[in-house]
Amino acid sequence: MNIPTHIQDMLQNGLRLHQAGRLNEAESLYRQILQAKPSHPDANHLLGVLALQAGSNQAAVELITKALRKKPKEAEYHRNLGVALGGLGRLDDAIRSFRKALRLNPRLAEVHYNIGSALQQQGQLEGAVESYGKALAINPEYAQCHNNTGTALMALGRPEEAIACYQKALEITPNYAEAHYNAGFALGQLGQNDDAIFHYRQAVTIRPDYKKAHNNLGNVYKERGNTNKNRGLLEKALESFRRAIAIDPDYAQAYGNLGSALSDLGRMDDAIEALQRAVELDPNYTEAHHNLGLSFQALSLMDEARASFREAIRTSPDFAEAHTELALSIKHKDHDDEMRAMEKLIASPGSTDKQKMHLGFGLGKAFEDLGQYDTAFEFFRLANSLKRETISCDIQRDETYYQKIADVFSSSFFEKPVVTGDDDNTPIFILGMPRSGTSLVEQILACHPQVYGAGELNYIANMCTGLGQEGGKSFPEIVVDLRPGDFKKFGREYVERLREHETTANYITDKMPHNFVNIGMIRATLPNAKIIHCNRNPMDTCLSLYKNIFSGAHNYAYELNELGQYYKLYLKLMDHWRQVLPGQIIEIQYEELVDKPEPGIRQLLADCGLPFDEACLRFHESDRAVKTVSVNQVRKPMYKSSVNSWKRYEDGLAPLRDILADV
Repeated sequence: MNIPTHIQDMLQNGLRLHQAGRLNEAESLYRQILQAKPSHPDANHLLGVLALQAGSNQAAVELITKALRKKPKEAEYHRNLGVALGGLGRLDDAIRSFRKALRLNPRLAEVHYNIGSALQQQGQLEGAVESYGKALAINPEYAQCHNNTGTALMALGRPEEAIACYQKALEITPNYAEAHYNAGFALGQLGQNDDAIFHYRQAVTIRPDYKKAHNNLGNVYKERGNTNKNRGLLEKALESFRRAIAIDPDYAQAYGNLGSALSDLGRMDDAIEALQRAVELDPNYTEAHHNLGLSFQALSLMDEARASFREAIRTSPDFAEAHTELALSIKHKDHDDEMRAMEKLIASPGSTDKQKMHLGFGLGKAFEDLGQYDTAFEFFRLANSLKRETISCDIQRDETYYQKIADVFSSSFFEKPVVTGDDDNTPIFILGMPRSGTSLVEQILACHPQVYGAGELNYIANMCTGLGQEGGKSFPEIVVDLRPGDFKKFGREYVERLREHETTANYITDKMPHNFVNIGMIRATLPNAKIIHCNRNPMDTCLSLYKNIFSGAHNYAYELNELGQYYKLYLKLMDHWRQVLPGQIIEIQYEELVDKPEPGIRQLLADCGLPFDEACLRFHESDRAVKTVSVNQVRKPMYKSSVNSWKRYEDGLAPLRDILADV
């Protein structure tokens, strides 16, 4: 085809302007050409490319299709038509266009990449990885293709391979913000949080307005902060979420995460404000509704909590956790629609074992409310068996570990002059088996004007496990190698962490029940700290454990034989502490406390060296945040209905009763 020289010159000038980013001028020249020659293929194609760049995919399809009528063997035309079709969501048509381009030129790496991208959008992940591989075989330095291969592999559940792809992309293009973001996400999924933080920080350094990277950086800080009970990391999480919100004030997910982090810090009013903003921006934000319910519940705003749980269920009817929280927050008086909804969901073939596990605990509680104990126990049994399938439990390992602790922390150990801890008397440790009354005791003490309730802290446990990182030995054996002054240093560091929660109170409680394992280390590092041991009827304690799901590692709690065996290990270890530390542990019996509250509370305060205060008798009126599974119980006056409650389930609990018969 003979093209007049002036038209050819106009085309070349237009192309130069196009490549220089002077798009309006380029468009003007292309249109002048088409006025003279309406079917000019290159002008139609390039004008279609301009439309594609402007997001006008339909116009691009029409123009490039017109160009192809004149030049059907131009691979680049087919490729750009495929891109435009993909932009319209016509992925099958797009893939056909890309394949036509490859038949004309099989060495087009970008077209193999385009096919991979279209297949990935269709969920054909294996095919996408294959197409990306063909592109990389042609161009191994194709950073974007390495990155997208990683995202496909992540979707296939292959994070290690994905990370290798992201790292290759970053070798080629070190300032590739999206690859840093994706690497951070993949590493976070593997629990490699320090590396995840590095990559997220790189992403926001390269692109300070990268809101998703700020948000996910906050999530990693939040996870680490909760794992280590590190308020500093939680404050960093808040900072990251707020930066994401500053970039996009309508970023609902960042508000939701901000609210969750504020809740973790105990700042419930601020948490509620952030979560309310999240659901205002996105009324179907299920997790935010659920977390809002938990925050209201922590403040005993039960009507608001129940309304939020119901909103979570409205947005996601199969969200089992919200069904269960709702069931736990109300007293069922009849077999109502909410119970029927749980029964329908738990019987659904599409429900996962995790959903059924949560629903089992909720339905067990609901049927218990109705006094239908046999049915309730069957749901508890189902829930526990499903939970037990997901975890490991080795009672023999626990027995060996507890014996090592007893061997190290012997009577002679505490007679050594090297064991001189910090004299600070701020801490009050409340410990014992979970569900033995530890939350109740903390709630009572936290109502005293001299006491601040800090909740469940794992600082002592982290201190103990951290010792094993300093040499070949691990805790507890490494304790015998500690030098003079180490115990004092550890005690001082613990109090410093404790004071991050409250700076003015005379005393601060640490209500981590399983610190009963670490009483020896507590006494060695903090000889003036109060240690309160909560006792409760063994069968009632174990039943209460069996009826609940816990966020922490209570892997012994979901099978009756293991539960009974573990309880006996706990009793044996407590007997050891009483023997080597006579008179140094304050004993509280739950049944006596609920039977005669005022004398029991007076004695508890006296044992802690506290003057009596009437507010402690009205502990249930306190508005302090409570986030344990006992949240609903500590908001009520003393009640005796849970004493000997195990007898309602006597037949089902027979294996447990047999194990505990001699305690």
